[in-house]
Amino acid sequence: MITSAVRWKFFEHRILKLGGLDHSLPLDMVSKKYRKVKYKEYLDLPRKIADKENCRFSEETKSSSLFEVFVERIYDIEGYTPRNKDVVIDVGANVGDTTIWWAMKFGAQVIAFEPMEETFNLLRRNVALNNGDISISKIAIGDGNEISGSEEGTMLVPGKDHKLKTVRLDDLKLERVDLLKIDVEGFELSVLRGAINTLATHKPRVIIETHSKELAKSCLGILTGIGYRIDLQRKMKPSDVEGLNEVKMHFCSVPKV
Repeated sequence: MITSAVRWKFFEHRILKLGGLDHSLPLDMVSKKYRKVKYKEYLDLPRKIADKENCRFSEETKSSSLFEVFVERIYDIEGYTPRNKDVVIDVGANVGDTTIWWAMKFGAQVIAFEPMEETFNLLRRNVALNNGDISISKIAIGDGNEISGSEEGTMLVPGKDHKLKTVRLDDLKLERVDLLKIDVEGFELSVLRGAINTLATHKPRVIIETHSKELAKSCLGILTGIGYRIDLQRKMKPSDVEGLNEVKMHFCSVPKV
């Protein structure tokens, strides 16, 4: 039986190799000093790759926050990376990993939304370190209704009791949208409900992360109902938040006539 420690070592080995770094599994097993050095390299890898791609992040930004974008490359999907001057809407921008990557690597104009104050402040500091075409707003995108939110949990699971008034994408009257990313920890259905006209008018490619089977079914039902097809689905690490039991990324587009 393979233990979790062994599985972790093979995972670390794969990631270091992916980042172009040497790693000896036998040496890792017998040398504590070597193991310590390689673990630090593993922790530093996302920021190292980001730096190579001219994407800058503040010291307060945890390297682990950059892992999915810069190491696992979960958004680096053919047909779903923006072209130069494309307009990208980033709903749930977090610390700016996707926002900055799209702007700096691809030359996209990114309009980013992040409602949580602490996270937004870090996003703002990160954006200031880069010279990309980026605008950010501390707004919760949704269907216009009020939601509970917290820095610690998700927008559906209250921590500190505070309310967020949501704004519909449709009400922003966006002139152009080429790519829409939605990652809002269980609140994705509300975002779609407030974006029907935007989707129907601009027909952007959509990257949406859903956090339960029920949410996936409802969200994909809305998208396919207005002419979208599902090009790719990818299962992600399960959420540890109660009720958000299956995390999947869905890449959707409207077929060209």
